Formats: sequence, C-alpha cells, structure tokens
Amino acid sequence: MVVGEEHRKDTHHWTALVRGHGVTLLQCVPAVLDLLLAAGADTGLGSTPRLALLGGDWIGLDQPARLRALVPGCRFVALGGMTEAAVHSTVFEVGEVRPEWVSVPWGTPLRNTRARVVDPHGHDCPDLVPGELWIGGSGLATGYRGDPERTAERFVEHEGERWYRTGDRARYRADGVLEFLGPADHQVKIGGHRVELGEIEAALEADPRCCAPSPSS
Repeated sequence: MVVGEEHRKDTHHWTALVRGHGVTLLQCVPAVLDLLLAAGADTGLGSTPRLALLGGDWIGLDQPARLRALVPGCRFVALGGMTEAAVHSTVFEVGEVRPEWVSVPWGTPLRNTRARVVDPHGHDCPDLVPGELWIGGSGLATGYRGDPERTAERFVEHEGERWYRTGDRARYRADGVLEFLGPADHQVKIGGHRVELGEIEAALEADPRCCAPSPSS
C-alpha cells in the first residue's frame, strides 16, 4: 500500500487507510507516528494494529501511552542503529515509561550484532559511564565506497573483530540496556548526511542573506 502524492500530507487519509486495510504493523520514524497519533485522536486508528516499530530518530516519551490510548494492547518497540550496520542494531520493547527516563533506551543488540561503549583509548567503559558507541557483527558494512580515508577512520579492528565507530555517545545501564546519548561531536544529520554546525555558522557569518526570509513569506 502506497499513499498517493495527492494524500502525502493528509494525515487523516493515512488513518483511514490504517482502518480500511486492517493494518497490523506500523513501522516508521517517530515524527510520522506523531502525525498519525494526532490525526488518530480525531478519527481513531481502528483495532487492528498489533505492533509499532520505531527508529531513525529520538522517540517521544509520550508516544507509547498515546498509541495505547488509541489502540489498547499494541506493542511498542524501539529500534536503534546506523546505516553502516544494517540500519537497525538494537531493540527495546517499551512497557511502562519510567519517570527517570530522559529518552527511550536503545535496548540490547540484535542477534549477530554487538555493541561496545569505549573510552578514547578504545577500552570498554564501566556501566553508566558514557563513551563512544561502537557497533559490530555480521551486518557491518565493508566501508564507504570511493572513500578509503573515511573508511579507515570509521571502520576499525579490535581484538580480531571489525567495528564501526559511530561518533555517537552512549552508556550501558547495569541491566545491560544501552542508552543513546547523542552525537559526540557538533554534527547534525541533514538528508542523511552529517554536517558540522560550525560549517553552518560559517556560512551564516559569510552571507546572512542565505537564511533570510523571502519577500513573499
């Protein structure tokens, strides 16, 4: 089922499709689910959704409860990972949202996947100590096509095993659950590409008109 271009921004049409087709699985980024939940608050999502798989961005702590208010009993599962490691690397099923959470945990590595949290010397960090997140396993990419320097920087070997250095910060809880803490640098992702915030600041300083509103806005 593909939403037509004429309904691409019509979220109430999306909910009608969910109800009309008896959709059982919702898999999307959190922002899309947020739109579905907002529209569903008006029209409902029906009773068929059994599972929601969320990944690709920060998941709102309010989303599990909002979904279950519309579809009681629907399972809510968070997926974490990077494109360089087969997109999804970790899984966490959200039951009750704990009051001390600042974000939904990334969870535990999927089968045939490993995750390390390391210090600047590549040593494993103790539980609750933040470090750089490394991902390994059978889903790891071979590298960046046509970019050997970046491949050598990001894909490293440790004790005979290849790892992808994500450049992101994380920490392990005492129960073995991984918490994602965000980028270790000052980069943001735009269209799937990492961009240094300093580059944006430099562009604005060089030409403030690049972000000025158009006369018609």
